[in-house]
Amino acid sequence: MERIDPNAERKFILKEHQHRYQVAANVVFGKVLDCACGLGYGSQILLSSPAVSSYFGVDIDASTIEEASNRYGSSVAEFLSGSALQLPFEDGSFDAIVCLETMEHTEDPVAVLKEFSRVLRPGGILVSSIPTLEHENFCEEAFGANPYHLQRFDQATFQALLESAIGPTDMYLASLETFTVLNQVGGPPSSSISLDGDTLESFLGSLIAISGKERRPPALATPVAYHVGTCVENERDIIKVFREMERSYISRENELRVAFKRTEELVEDRDKAIAAYQGTERELREIVQFLEARCTALEEAFHSTEALVRARDEALRTTADLVDQREKEIRDCQRRVEELLCRIEELEKTS
Repeated sequence: MERIDPNAERKFILKEHQHRYQVAANVVFGKVLDCACGLGYGSQILLSSPAVSSYFGVDIDASTIEEASNRYGSSVAEFLSGSALQLPFEDGSFDAIVCLETMEHTEDPVAVLKEFSRVLRPGGILVSSIPTLEHENFCEEAFGANPYHLQRFDQATFQALLESAIGPTDMYLASLETFTVLNQVGGPPSSSISLDGDTLESFLGSLIAISGKERRPPALATPVAYHVGTCVENERDIIKVFREMERSYISRENELRVAFKRTEELVEDRDKAIAAYQGTERELREIVQFLEARCTALEEAFHSTEALVRARDEALRTTADLVDQREKEIRDCQRRVEELLCRIEELEKTS
């Protein structure tokens, strides 16, 4: 999400965002809600107005709210996590609501404005801003579509939306050319500046709308210069900033192209390795199948050998029994022969 950190943002971009808060500080009063407050740097600008008694900043990101509270929280500045579609406040809680560069990020701007109307007291005001349609088109042509911008409004459409949901609305232009608010009566100014063939229209910037609930909003004296000083010395600086941004995007795009090419090469190498592994796997499967067949044959041969060994052992046992029996018979024959010889000798002696 697009979010400004005053400690890290480029001076030109920071001044542009602070300028819109400075414009709002000229008209807000009483208890103020800053919806989509981000890191809360706008609280100091709004509270610098003596007409503002207290400030409440709301953002959908809890970690951002925690950081905002650490940086800017005080007895008159409180930060809460919440959605613009369901604000954590009672009906009629605020005298003024500030919602800058947010409506283009919402999926349902009508529902958001109805919620603003609910928490806004009768006689309260809403100060809101959006990029001009010309600014959106310029940035898209220079840098590509912004993925965070879900809506685009021209002046008439945005004004009609605000008047339907809140009440009478005056429209102003916060021009990038000089960080000055110009009265929008009669449509956007047609003046432009030209430098080295580049043209920068003076209506590049934001539409700032001041809407009153059940009454006309307070008038904003124009032009309203940025109170902390102009950060653009001349028109050339604006062109320079945009050119630097464009070069940065081109450089980043080239880096991504190189990284993408390298990724493609890695994927190709991976596919080749996978193909090689698949070939090796097939060979290994064939070897495994051969070894399994050999193991099966060896097992069968082993079982056959075991059977032969058992038959041999049985035959040896049978042969041994027969030998024992024959030896016994021989011994018996020898014993009878000896007895007969002895008998013959005795007979010879007596005869």
